Amino acid sequence: MRPIVKRRRKISDPAMADDLIGNLPMHLISCILDRIPIIDAAKTSILSKTWRNIWRSRSDVNLGRPFMNQLVSGKDRDEWDYIYSRAVKRILLAHEGPIVKFVMHKPPLTFFKPYYGSWMSMMASKGVKHISMISETKFPLDDMPSQFFSCSELVYLLLVRYSLNAPPNFQGFCNLTSVYLISVTFLADMSFGPQLTALSLIFCWGIQHLVCQFTRHNKNLNKFELVRSEKQEVFWAIMYDKDYSLTSTKERINLQRFLCSTPEIATLILDSFCLTFLDPEQGMLIRLKTDMENMKKLVLHNVDFYDLRQISSMLCLVRSSPNLQSLKISVGNKGKRLKPVELAAEQYYTSLDCKKMVLHQHYTVEIGEAENSKAEILFRDYIRASSPSLKRLYWHSKVLKEFDYKYFSF
Repeated sequence: MRPIVKRRRKISDPAMADDLIGNLPMHLISCILDRIPIIDAAKTSILSKTWRNIWRSRSDVNLGRPFMNQLVSGKDRDEWDYIYSRAVKRILLAHEGPIVKFVMHKPPLTFFKPYYGSWMSMMASKGVKHISMISETKFPLDDMPSQFFSCSELVYLLLVRYSLNAPPNFQGFCNLTSVYLISVTFLADMSFGPQLTALSLIFCWGIQHLVCQFTRHNKNLNKFELVRSEKQEVFWAIMYDKDYSLTSTKERINLQRFLCSTPEIATLILDSFCLTFLDPEQGMLIRLKTDMENMKKLVLHNVDFYDLRQISSMLCLVRSSPNLQSLKISVGNKGKRLKPVELAAEQYYTSLDCKKMVLHQHYTVEIGEAENSKAEILFRDYIRASSPSLKRLYWHSKVLKEFDYKYFSF
């Protein structure tokens, strides 16, 4: 039997035969360039005349962690500032057309702040809709320039370790829907705009400057995450010997007032510290002034099941969410406690009336990092007795993830 010989397809046009890469369809070239790092995309300019300037018009400018590592790897730390800022400047100056998504991961100990203004002006002029900027410089935080607030087409925002100082006439972003902030400081009053549907504040400072957002521009808010931010305010006050009152509504957000004015919220993620000031003007609450009809998921971190203020506030949120489907709790403040504290908490659980909190939509409950204390057992039994629709109850010692680490995957 003769071996099968594969024959190559003959190309009638000699010029096309000499430039197979250059004669690829334009949509295929764009598809290839969109899937490789921007540095490698720029290098394709030498392949063919057809490829020479296509990378300059890609709508996704990703200068994330892989880009940063490729630039500074093996270089002297003192040269990172010059190397990184020069590369970013060249790429942005060479870019043509609109930029839909801009991602930047800044290496530590670089001081190219003067360039931020021109870069943000360019982003605004190119109609950027997605901005993700992560800084590895822990202190001092990088100041976001005033040109940032002119990005009127912005839809998605992620900032890590930056400070925001909005100009006095700033009225918010018209199209912004999702905001994720980690270690961000607010230096002036501001609002992100009326279209916001998701807001995450993790280790943020100065959130009292968001009063306008919490009181007027929160009608569309569907997901709210507040973790360690208010606690940071107290630490800051202690550090600088500032008079900080836990009952002051001027310096802190009244959480109950905010929740009652947010009818669309479906997912709420809070740190246990936030539970202690659900309403600074009152003690332990039974229910909120207005039920949260759309609440489907409630996540609470570092809850002390022996802290009556935390437990009563948590039950208040649960009672005020008649359509709640998922409750996740991570246990905090473990260890031995004073006997009177234990007795008071156990008496509180036994005094609760299951008939006053019947949850017909309560499908799943997860208690992570449990220590199998008597208070936890009593709370679990109370939830089980008051939730006839309960399908699953997870009670384990595993860590309940606090943050969505996909934020750092750029």
